[in-house]
Amino acid sequence: MAARKPRNQAKHSQKQLDLAASGSTITALTAIAPKGEGVHVYLDGVPWRIIPKRVAHELNLLVDKTCLQESLSESVGEVERRQAMEMAWRMLSYRPRGRQEVYDRLTRKRFSEQTAAWIIEKLESSGHLNDRAFVRMWIRDRMELKGYGRHRIRAELLSKGLDTEIINVELDSIYPADKETLTAGELLESRFHRYAGLDEAVARRRLRQFLLRRGYSAATAHSVIRELMARLSA
Repeated sequence: MAARKPRNQAKHSQKQLDLAASGSTITALTAIAPKGEGVHVYLDGVPWRIIPKRVAHELNLLVDKTCLQESLSESVGEVERRQAMEMAWRMLSYRPRGRQEVYDRLTRKRFSEQTAAWIIEKLESSGHLNDRAFVRMWIRDRMELKGYGRHRIRAELLSKGLDTEIINVELDSIYPADKETLTAGELLESRFHRYAGLDEAVARRRLRQFLLRRGYSAATAHSVIRELMARLSA
């Protein structure tokens, strides 16, 4: 025997069906925290859905305005997809992005998960969103311009929701351990003059702290500092 719906749930479901078939009145538009990016729309006193504030503004949704729910749903979906795509393009115009970063930004702005997934699919199919290309760009930027170590680069990419396997493969290809050691050595040589005249133990400690902050492993820092000190004292 099928389970009976609770009376309140059954009434709510029936009211939703009634709203879909007839004209409905917007009875409330409630801002959703944080930052009021979303608006909870109520139709005839019944919670309908949460939509981005900018979508509600463009559609000129106002309390006491009458509309057909089906028509309203279509209009919201159309405006959402267009506005979400515009936001994604703006993000990509500044620099390449990972798919998760774009998805998270859109959903934080209260675009629906379905809309965000649709945008990701469109951008990936057109070649404008590519996680592997993004990872390569990020590694080269952090390696060549910032002089960061592999640990820090990996942590940054993981924080953006990128695939661990892609990160590891591209790091090994673009920034292998021997290249990281060479980069760490060049960094220390360019900085060593700052510690001239200091006690050797103090200089070693500060150089180590510097490399650790840049994202190099303790083992790499120890190896590079030892080699530098031996060469300078020869």
